[in-house]
Amino acid sequence: MRTITFLNPFKRSLWTGGIKTTLYHAELLHQNGFPVRIFQPDGIPDAAPDSTKPLFISELNIPNNDITIFPECLNDFLRDWIEMPEIQNKYIFCQNQYYFYAYNISTKDLERFGVKGLLCPSEFSKKSLVNVLGINPDFIHVVPCVVDREMFKSHMIKRNQIVTASRKWRGMEGIPSYSFLLRSMLHLKYPELSDIPWIMLEHQPQQLVAEAMNASTVFLSLSRLESLGLTPLEAMSARCLVVGYHGAGGLEYATPQNGFWFSPEQQEEVVDALALALNGLPAQNPVLTKMLDAGEYTASQFNVQAATTALIETYRAFCHH
Repeated sequence: MRTITFLNPFKRSLWTGGIKTTLYHAELLHQNGFPVRIFQPDGIPDAAPDSTKPLFISELNIPNNDITIFPECLNDFLRDWIEMPEIQNKYIFCQNQYYFYAYNISTKDLERFGVKGLLCPSEFSKKSLVNVLGINPDFIHVVPCVVDREMFKSHMIKRNQIVTASRKWRGMEGIPSYSFLLRSMLHLKYPELSDIPWIMLEHQPQQLVAEAMNASTVFLSLSRLESLGLTPLEAMSARCLVVGYHGAGGLEYATPQNGFWFSPEQQEEVVDALALALNGLPAQNPVLTKMLDAGEYTASQFNVQAATTALIETYRAFCHH
């Protein structure tokens, strides 16, 4: 069977959702009998799970029949590599189509590079790639993400507080960060909620993120330009009531039944929904309880079995291409 090489040429100190997903896919494939390795010249990531560490290599030699998985960030030497005819079986794991568009890669470029297919995490991102680039839908393979239901699991007793992560929302031209802005607006309009704690999740290891979600009632979603949006799903699994932005990619699963979803322009609506959730959850409002149930069910659909089935089918097709 052909060896599958994931290119992960980032600093070992960097730990993002994209890197986490790459390692998880590699591990699942390895567990199911596929020869897999992860190329990271800077060394094994500091946050990498122990189970993935044997898969890492720091020097690379790619035989002609191997399968090479490129990330969507095709800059610097990755752009040079994907143009090399010596690397024959090239695929791109496009975890975020908006990042991919920023590198200005056209369908003609993909043909010239000899790329044989794209992978993406959602039907939403696949549809976007088809619409923007004019790619044949059969060229794109959807492999869903996985929510760790054992890690993101509600405590029996929750504290009425907000957890949020705003890594992608930085201050712009004098406008404060969106988490700061929404918190200020909430306190101005609903001063009785000023004592509600806010837990910021930036730069926290996954275990601490899970613990914060598991113990909290509300997750403020500040998703932006997502291909799917894993964090709101993890919050649903932890039985947080999700309030905030769907981030485009969240439309894959966001419904009026499983959360209060808005666009980034609807600040007042987000604030009102936060107040509704913070006041209604301690009172066990039955409508909000049903919403929590629907959110938890939504998260359960993104499970290991579904992802493993899609991975095996996709990579078997690659190996026999």
